[in-house]
Amino acid sequence: MKFCKAGLPGPTSLHELSQYFCVENELWYSAYMSISVVLNQELSRYEIYTESELAGFAEFRMRGNTIVFPHTEIDPKFGGKGLGSALIEYALDDAAMKKLLVAPYCPFVSKYIGKNPDKYLFLVPEADRAKFGL
Repeated sequence: MKFCKAGLPGPTSLHELSQYFCVENELWYSAYMSISVVLNQELSRYEIYTESELAGFAEFRMRGNTIVFPHTEIDPKFGGKGLGSALIEYALDDAAMKKLLVAPYCPFVSKYIGKNPDKYLFLVPEADRAKFGL
């Protein structure tokens, strides 16, 4: 069975599939049964959960047709598992789908865009890219 865009080998059964996730075309194994990202409009943030536990969030503010990302946070006990990247990938994909511009004031978001310019750089206005190190 192939998994991820990179065609990496993955789980051998659907039961095992819930323990794997893909970030930046790398296959990661997770001890968690499920990972989900949701948009919490009330708190103006994207949230990532493992099972039913909040693992982290990316705050945002809307300024016209621009989504501003000032801060991203992953609980240290979930650090190093690619959850921050999965969270930001979801948020940027959502922004692209909604045809929003992005202001990545959060260094993590800016670095993620810089590592994935073919997919996300177009979201940041050309005149603003230098300000964010892009």
